[in-house]
Amino acid sequence: MTLQFHFTGPDAADWYIVSEKGEASRHDGTVDDPTCTITVLAADWAAVRSGELDRMEAWSTGRMVIDGDLNVMMQLEETISRLAG
Repeated sequence: MTLQFHFTGPDAADWYIVSEKGEASRHDGTVDDPTCTITVLAADWAAVRSGELDRMEAWSTGRMVIDGDLNVMMQLEETISRLAG
């Protein structure tokens, strides 16, 4: 499964996580046909990571848009924290 991150705004960037058989890796850029895509303003993602913005609040207010299989994001939550660096 693949989880694509698309950050917008002044610090725009793209990266993705590939998770297969319990192993996960992070890559810069985009991947074709990701299982789930997260689109968020880079500053909002930084606020989520620092705890200043609740992830559920960001999603419910439209500040973070999740397309595809939401379960992938939930399954990879620890991996995201580890690789988001």
